[in-house]
Amino acid sequence: WLHPGFALAFALLVASGLGAGYSLGYSALLLEAATGEIRTRALAIGTSGLMFLQGLGFAAAGAIAEFVEPHLTIALAGALGLMIVVALRPKSAGGPPPAVP
Repeated sequence: WLHPGFALAFALLVASGLGAGYSLGYSALLLEAATGEIRTRALAIGTSGLMFLQGLGFAAAGAIAEFVEPHLTIALAGALGLMIVVALRPKSAGGPPPAVP
């Protein structure tokens, strides 16, 4: 696990990248919750916040890559991405997602 090789590191990175598909649902929920006048501002602020957090992730990966081999950094990023997606997923009983107030 400490030397995953290219194939496993790439697979982990692709799997964690698939989690970015949440942004479409996130944007839809945000637009549904915002009223007419602030819809575009809410979406702009939400998107800006998302890009800021992604930038922090890239900066953190770059900092880690200064001390750890690149293939291990990629594998760590993929594994961490999967863990975050699993930790933040909705805990529903299999029914439809809750309605936006």
